[in-house]
Amino acid sequence: MSNQDSFIKTNDTSLSHCSPQNDLYPKQEPINAPEELDSSTGESHCAIEQIHSDNSTYANSDFSKLPFVSLGRSGPDILGARIKAPISSMRYGRRIIQNEICNTDLQSEVAAESSKSRSEKQLQQIFHKYNAILCPVTGCCNIIDHEIPIIEGSKPVVVPPYKLTTEKRTDMVNQVRDMLKEDIIEPSNSSWCSSPVMVPKGNKHGQKQWRMAIDYRALNKVTVPDRYPLPTTEQLLDSLHGAKVFSSLDLKGAFWQLKLAEKDKYKTAFDISGLGLYQFCRVPFGLRNASACFQRTMDKVMMPQTGRNSCHFIDDILIFSPTPEQHLFDLDETLSTLENAGFTLNLDKCTFMTTKLPWLGYILSSDGISIDPEKYRAISEFPRPTNLQEVQRFLGLCAWIQRFIPGMADIAYPLNCLKRKDVPFLWDDSCERAFTQLKTVLTKSVALAILSPEFTFRNSL
Repeated sequence: MSNQDSFIKTNDTSLSHCSPQNDLYPKQEPINAPEELDSSTGESHCAIEQIHSDNSTYANSDFSKLPFVSLGRSGPDILGARIKAPISSMRYGRRIIQNEICNTDLQSEVAAESSKSRSEKQLQQIFHKYNAILCPVTGCCNIIDHEIPIIEGSKPVVVPPYKLTTEKRTDMVNQVRDMLKEDIIEPSNSSWCSSPVMVPKGNKHGQKQWRMAIDYRALNKVTVPDRYPLPTTEQLLDSLHGAKVFSSLDLKGAFWQLKLAEKDKYKTAFDISGLGLYQFCRVPFGLRNASACFQRTMDKVMMPQTGRNSCHFIDDILIFSPTPEQHLFDLDETLSTLENAGFTLNLDKCTFMTTKLPWLGYILSSDGISIDPEKYRAISEFPRPTNLQEVQRFLGLCAWIQRFIPGMADIAYPLNCLKRKDVPFLWDDSCERAFTQLKTVLTKSVALAILSPEFTFRNSL
């Protein structure tokens, strides 16, 4: 019997005694086995036969191919204790070996995989239940209509069109047609007119992709600002104490799921040369108050759950739970809430039931919060500053992660000295050490634990 065909090796002290049911494992042909095998009890036995399952109940299971060794009359049959069985055969494995294996590692693994299988089945049931919000169609929220208040006395905004390459124009025309089909935009007779631009959004299959956006800078200058507050990431992450399972949801089209007030649609008009003038029926990207309006809407929609099992930053929704079982209930509640509000999800950008999740530039796990390596790459690759403006840029990047750098104020002191008034820019050895140390300490940053709300704090000065 070769090592590839068996989990048994000579003098393998991980072996445990097992007595499978005879009807499941009828004996087969003799094998060339090692002369002696040592069991976990220290006893030595002579291996004479290799046995497989021929039972039709298990014929289609990988577990049916599991080899073990029969010791004949010299002792009980032996089965390796650290067997890696696939999920599909876990229920068979537990039935066969649940009483006899001495090593508990396999039993724990079987139980964990069985629980995982049940969770995956329940998750699929949730997907089926809420298939309406998982469809590839942009939803329409029924909570708030976005308004565009204009500063009194402002004149209509008119921006001349920008020149576009043939490739960009072709892509723009296709996107306009798609938006017309989804009722995102409609033909317009407005006296207002902004100009569309094409911005890159990455590559797909080696081909550059473009997204149409509207240059609303002139409109934004005459728009009354909405001061609705956006939450800080610290406020959001402080609610994650005890969380071990996470899901992140991405709303399809984000702002396009908010309706634009009928009386303000004409202000969003834009022209496509050769196709005519159009205006938005939904909130377009680039409007001054779009983020504030979306946050207000989400705060209203998610209010019953916020801080209890979910939090959100504009259109980024996080669901967190202490156990997989509880997470399924929390996920069901969240999807029900979003469905009632008229939202739909971009399934390709959603992540479900994971123990480690990147979110808002951080990595969330049961260990706490750590920095997403993709986010601090800009710091680790930052070139040596040659003027004050570059020093300020570097320190600004570091400020975002200062909570992960113990003693950052002391480390960055030489660099902060360069920001003082009437101090000439002089990059000396102390500045170089501070610059290098700040970049190096990033690779050694640890996860920050989330404080329990049950803790009490006291200032002692």
